[in-house]
Amino acid sequence: MEYLRLLAEATAGLVAGVEARDPATLSHRPSMRGVKTLVAAFAAPESPRHRDASVLSSAGPLLDRLERMQRPDGLFDSENLASPPDTCFTVNDAALVLDVIAAHPDPLLEGIAERIRALLLRTVEALLVGGVHTPNHRWELTAGLLRLHALTGDARLRERADEWLAEGIDLQADGLYSERSPNYAAYVSNPSLLAIAEATGEERYRDAVRRNLAVTLDLLEDDLQVETVQSRRQDQTERFDGRSFLSQFREFAVADGDGRFAAVVRAILDRGVTEPEIHLAEALARPHLAGALPASTPWRSSGTAVFTESGLVRVRAGAVSASVFGGSDVPRHRRIASGLANSAVLVRARRGALVVEAVRVSPHFFGLGPFRPESIVAGPRIALSARVEAGYHQPLPASARRPDGDYDLGSEGRFFGSMSFPSRATSTVALETRVEVSVDEDGVELALDFAGTDTSWVGEIVLRPGGVLSGVEEPADGAFLIPSGGTARYRVGAETLEIGPGTGSAPDRPPVFDPGELVEYVGGRDRIEGLRLLVTGRTSAPAVLRMRFS
Repeated sequence: MEYLRLLAEATAGLVAGVEARDPATLSHRPSMRGVKTLVAAFAAPESPRHRDASVLSSAGPLLDRLERMQRPDGLFDSENLASPPDTCFTVNDAALVLDVIAAHPDPLLEGIAERIRALLLRTVEALLVGGVHTPNHRWELTAGLLRLHALTGDARLRERADEWLAEGIDLQADGLYSERSPNYAAYVSNPSLLAIAEATGEERYRDAVRRNLAVTLDLLEDDLQVETVQSRRQDQTERFDGRSFLSQFREFAVADGDGRFAAVVRAILDRGVTEPEIHLAEALARPHLAGALPASTPWRSSGTAVFTESGLVRVRAGAVSASVFGGSDVPRHRRIASGLANSAVLVRARRGALVVEAVRVSPHFFGLGPFRPESIVAGPRIALSARVEAGYHQPLPASARRPDGDYDLGSEGRFFGSMSFPSRATSTVALETRVEVSVDEDGVELALDFAGTDTSWVGEIVLRPGGVLSGVEEPADGAFLIPSGGTARYRVGAETLEIGPGTGSAPDRPPVFDPGELVEYVGGRDRIEGLRLLVTGRTSAPAVLRMRFS
């Protein structure tokens, strides 16, 4: 089939790269991935290297490397030492290679298969008792347990898998997993749940993947980039390529006759497949993936999609696509950390190749940093709001005083001190920020309003590089200032964006974007890459920021 031929030719083109890498420099996951690439290129009848014995010459050294890295308990080390879930990434790849070999047997593959089986068997006892770190690890580990059960028939493996599955799948009502991460959906949760569904025969696990893919359509841009601002993982600050979902979209396009998914598959194939070895191995092991696609139906249209649990609203208005985000975890947990949605981005917008990577607003308020909404309400105008407070602490009551002056070290929310804060009355200073966002075919408008203390604020607009910027002044720190009453213009190809009105700057509203003490105290950096534009203001007056495409 054409699909298999395309994948096989691309995978065969990767063989030289695998051969060129020194196995001694590789960890366990790229080592097994190299074996998978070689076996797929050799086994696929459509491959230019089909049954070319020289393709397998590097498989032996890669397996040698894997055997040397495997600990006596069967686990592998990586950044996480003796890691059951990280080991299962290799276990699941190894099991898939065995499936490919079983579907396309050849005498030259028998020795490879035997070594892989031995490697897998050595993992059993450790995985029967092994734990995890993150939500998605549960499904990677469970998929590995079930694949080992299929290999060995050891009932303990199925029982352990059932323990993990009894926790329930962490699919939110809005269709995103609890980590809200496209990366971990594409590479871990979705493929693991499909493997679990195959092993258990339970359709509910396929239903979870189907649901996640359906809402992913609302996160996809025309260039197949997937929105990540809502993520609680590393990809919240990165671009993510939706082509990684290829096999999953194809699974349900073929099985369900879903024309939307078929349209995405065709868009991926037209744009060029990434990581073809992954998709080829899956298609060789599960031939239904190469089945005929149904006719395409539109997968994107104008309208609004609300991801309530993730605090995200996606809007398509004609050629304009925008994300409005109010789902940061920072206001609740008062920290920036791995596993939290840390972003202070309020709006992203694009039309064609012209992309506004971020709009953020940072009031100067006790080092608390950018406005991160506590509430987002969808409607014709999407309402974002949050209230922040800081306090001045009063003297201790007589009953709490100590002659030695030795008071408890604790946090008052912003900082720590030996002050016995809970025993003190506090004079509170507060600031409420409200932003209403409207999106239409011309662009995006933000209306800002404040209540509480009078202070300065700075708005930051970050543009994806590659265009021509005019109508701005350049202050310090590499950011551009939109002059008072002025309009910045940014042109990318045939697209133009006007941003304004500018407010200039003054001593009482300096053009300095405050990332917050949580970042700066430890010498951190919260800089979004791109062309940075600034507007300034005071909380004593409302303001409007318009971004108009033409």
